[in-house]
Amino acid sequence: MRRLEFFGSIFLLIFSLFVCREAYKLSLGPPGNPGSGLVPFLLGAILFILSSIYFFKTLIALRHEQEIYLWRGLRWGKVILVFATLFSYALFLEKGGFLLCTFLLLMSLFQWVDKQRWYWVYGGSLLITLLCYAVFKIWLKIQLPVGFLRI
Repeated sequence: MRRLEFFGSIFLLIFSLFVCREAYKLSLGPPGNPGSGLVPFLLGAILFILSSIYFFKTLIALRHEQEIYLWRGLRWGKVILVFATLFSYALFLEKGGFLLCTFLLLMSLFQWVDKQRWYWVYGGSLLITLLCYAVFKIWLKIQLPVGFLRI
């Protein structure tokens, strides 16, 4: 596991340098009149600093710790259940509509994947579905699938 984190940090270092180089090509501009490449360059520089810290942290940990296996102890049944539930959600979203499919998705995840009390399964699913509907449909005015209920 530590070896994968080490290689991931190297990838992030290289990627941040690539972002900085490409942003520099867009023109940084003078301090009083920033160009279009300034913000991407700064973000690439921040990513470089953070990934450098991560690189040295994993380098030190790589020397002192034993290898941890990523897939050992994983509950495969729950993983497959979540994938099947999300696939079903994507499959039936257009026909069933956002409200019905999201409610059923959350209800099934709360019930099967991580056993919750009945009031959280039904009430929490309804509350989260209505909150998502209010944010996306009412506040952000994003078109959501209406399904056969026409809601």
